[in-house]
Amino acid sequence: MEEILASIRKIIADDTLGTKKDEKKAPKPEPKVAVPEPVDVVEEDEDVLDLASVATVQSAPAEVMVEMEEDLPEMTFEPAPVVMPPPVAAAPAPAPVQTVAALEDRIISDNAGSLVSQAFATLSRHTAMPAVGRSLEDVVVELVRPMLRGWIDDNLPAIVEKLVKTEIERVARGG
Repeated sequence: MEEILASIRKIIADDTLGTKKDEKKAPKPEPKVAVPEPVDVVEEDEDVLDLASVATVQSAPAEVMVEMEEDLPEMTFEPAPVVMPPPVAAAPAPAPVQTVAALEDRIISDNAGSLVSQAFATLSRHTAMPAVGRSLEDVVVELVRPMLRGWIDDNLPAIVEKLVKTEIERVARGG
């Protein structure tokens, strides 16, 4: 195994040294001009229509001279600076306008409304996020970590065993 790795390293080193030498020595190749392939001549048959008189004669393609500009200054492009727009302050939502008729037609009583408000206040106290410290992401990570650990404990050994088995079969086949 070590011999194989050593030979690969040697080949890579030779290639990198060889390309640096070749870059200095090798002249740039001239562009090649496409040459049309010769057309086979078929014997004329009585039933075949002769289109030679109708066809125009194609001349050989003219050689195209390509000038290669050397010693061009290397151009570097820097990304444009990102300008962040100033933050927009959120306007406070206007208070809902309630008419006297709407206040009289409420579905729930004042007592039920206060009980619901107290229940939501209790819920918000127990689930409130601190202003500084843990973020929502931290809470989610904390909640998901035990579930993920359980899944990995249940499934990872089988996955690794399956992958090792397929790799051993591949190596045994010689491929």
